Amino acid sequence: INGLYRTSLGDLPHYSYVFAGLRTLNLTETLGIASESRPIAGGVGGPTYLGVPIAANESVLSFDRIGVQNRFYGAQVGLRWQYTSERFTMGFTGKIGIGVNQTVIESIGETGLYRDGVGVANTRGGFFAVADGLRRNFEVTFGYVPEALVDMSWEVAPNFRVKVGYNFIY
Repeated sequence: INGLYRTSLGDLPHYSYVFAGLRTLNLTETLGIASESRPIAGGVGGPTYLGVPIAANESVLSFDRIGVQNRFYGAQVGLRWQYTSERFTMGFTGKIGIGVNQTVIESIGETGLYRDGVGVANTRGGFFAVADGLRRNFEVTFGYVPEALVDMSWEVAPNFRVKVGYNFIY
C-alpha cells in the first residue's frame, strides 16, 4: 500500500514521484535430504541400527527436512523517476522498507529400518535434524529491505507496449 505524490508538473519529458506506504515480504525456503544405507553383506562387524546388525535384505532410510520462513512487515519510502520521449519511456525506482522480520526455522528428521522395502522400525531424528526429531525456533529482529528497479518500454502501437526491466531486492 503506497501513497504517491508527483513532484514534476506540466508537460515535461521527465517526471518524478515520491511515495510512502506499507510493505510486506515473505520468503520460504525448504531443503530435504534423504539417504539410504545398505550393507554389502549382513553379519557381524557390519552396520547396525539401534545396536542390531543389519541383514543383507535390510536398509536404513533417513530423511531430514529443514525449512525457513522469513516475513517482513514495515514502512517504506521511495522515489520514482521517469523519462518519456514520444513512444519510449525509461524509469528508475528506488525504495527502502524499514520494520521487523519474523523468522521461523523448523527442522524435522526420521530414520527407519526397512526389510524388503517394508518399514520395520522408525525413530525420530535424521542425520541433520537430531535428538527429538522436531525443532522449531522463532525470532523477531529489526530489518530493512532496499529495492531498485530499472525499466524501459516502447509503445509499439496505441494501447500496446513492450516493457523490459530488472528488479533487485536485498
